[in-house]
Amino acid sequence: MNAKNAVYQIRLAGKITPILINYIDDMQIRQEIGQDTISLVGWLPDQSALLGLLNALNDIHYEILSVNAVNTNIDTHLQE
Repeated sequence: MNAKNAVYQIRLAGKITPILINYIDDMQIRQEIGQDTISLVGWLPDQSALLGLLNALNDIHYEILSVNAVNTNIDTHLQE
């Protein structure tokens, strides 16, 4: 299976913590104003990386509300 790289938006329930910041690497993080919702946006090289991140978020007890590929039109030379 040839998984494509993409920019993903992952929405979580909860508040930003130092533990969360350690897990998300170079992703952008934003606390939604007036809500217990966090938005993560960032590039992941393949589906394996996405699943690894989702498993890590589950391990640190964040509820995953949604996962969306927001841009799949990314140069593949970035993976090399």
